Amino acid sequence: QYRSELERVKNALFALEEQSSVATEYLSDAYAELSQATSQLGEVQNTMSFVRGVCEVMAQEHNEAELPALLISWYADYFGIERYSYMVPDQRGETLAICMSRGIANSIAEKVRVRIGQGIAGWVAHNRKPLLVRSVGESGVPHTHQDNYNSDSFLAVPVVHNDVMFGVLNLSNKKDGSLFGPADLDRAMLLTQWIAMSEERMQ
Repeated sequence: QYRSELERVKNALFALEEQSSVATEYLSDAYAELSQATSQLGEVQNTMSFVRGVCEVMAQEHNEAELPALLISWYADYFGIERYSYMVPDQRGETLAICMSRGIANSIAEKVRVRIGQGIAGWVAHNRKPLLVRSVGESGVPHTHQDNYNSDSFLAVPVVHNDVMFGVLNLSNKKDGSLFGPADLDRAMLLTQWIAMSEERMQ
């Protein structure tokens, strides 16, 4: 009787362990989904705060010629981006040169020239499409090493409005070391729209 009862208890414990294992797996999946949803909500809140902040900046009295630099600098401070460059085409529209930057020595920035269609910034300018790169090798675009990215993850976004290409904004090196993601790309594209409209008004 004791042996039979012991065997019954063992079987019951085994069944409980199996149920516990399945329940733990379900809970793990639910927690992962909750974490992802929380992260997405946080990104949305960051984006909304960013939009409100830009609206406040633009509502203040400012010099139109200084607005692109003001917006880019504010954006970099707000999202902890240590390195950026804003590249604009020359008069012939053949090459890009850096007109403002952070995290790049002036002696280097002054010499950088990227042909339209070549390299990452050149590809973005030619195709007028943004690039979100989480590692240099995944972009599919040949790197000229003239674009001045010194991190594996970066963004390159065209500044375009009414079918006119005003430049390319390059962002890299987050302070916290995290990779750029879709939310960063969305915010950068909002930023470049404001910059492009400002550039158009100046012209």
